Amino acid sequence: MIRLLLLSISLIYTMIAFAQLSDCRELFFQQPSLQNWEKLMAKAKNIESETLSQAFAGAAKCSTAEYRLNPFSKLNTFNAGTDEIEQAVKTDPENAEIRFLRLCIQMESPGFLNYNSKINEDSALVWKALEDKTWPGTEDYLEKVLTYLKKKELKP
Repeated sequence: MIRLLLLSISLIYTMIAFAQLSDCRELFFQQPSLQNWEKLMAKAKNIESETLSQAFAGAAKCSTAEYRLNPFSKLNTFNAGTDEIEQAVKTDPENAEIRFLRLCIQMESPGFLNYNSKINEDSALVWKALEDKTWPGTEDYLEKVLTYLKKKELKP
């Protein structure tokens, strides 16, 4: 009886964690707004994978920088976000989804911030995961990733 209860609790926890990750993936591609980025940061805290959680939260934090009024606050917010992303990459360097999040932030960042040195490396790893059919998530998520890559003219 106790085993069944523990199994049920574990299954429920897994379903909730998966739902949080799905929500984060969906929010990442929604219309950019401070409210959506803040929702993403909040939901990212509940992702089971600590590195994915860190990467989604970092990407969202970077994206909130544009809504700050003070230039120093903008830079500090952006740097805090990139620190989280870089830590996630360092922890799990072969994770294509984490690399995709970093790739997006690099592509969307102003050039003067010099956060663009790993675009080719990240793009190659993401395309390899796509070609090997090891990309995580739903078909809808995959389609959004492919659309982004093609829009930015990032080729394999």
